[in-house]
Order: sequence, then structure tokens, then C-alpha cells
Amino acid sequence: MANAKQIIGPAGGVNGPRPEVARDDFELRHEHIALLEQLTRLPDGTRVRVKVAHGLPGVSIDLLEEQQAA
Repeated sequence: MANAKQIIGPAGGVNGPRPEVARDDFELRHEHIALLEQLTRLPDGTRVRVKVAHGLPGVSIDLLEEQQAA
């Protein structure tokens, strides 16, 4: 079987919508709250790169070249 294409999902992961989607209100994890707090302190239009692993933001965010929105 030459040139067969195989699609593999993440090992052990569930690729469906989160059950929280159906709720009107749910608690954010402290990592998400910390990220939102960091982002609110940045000037409008600041470009950032957020690395996400296992559904959680990394310990820091990378500021890209500072560029204000037009």
C-alpha cells in the first residue's frame, strides 16, 4: 500500500466539545485568569504569542514586535 495517508488524533485525547460549552456559567482555571490579567495590562494592539500545552497557557507570553493598532 504505497502513499497511503493516515490521520492520527492525539494520543489519549478526546476531540469533542467540552461539557462546559452547554453551561451558562463555569469557572475558569487560575492559569486562564492569570493570562487574561496579563493581557489586560498590555497596550491595545500589542501582538503576543501564547504557547498552549494540554489546554493551558504557558508560564509566560512572548511579546512580538510592538505594533499599535491603526
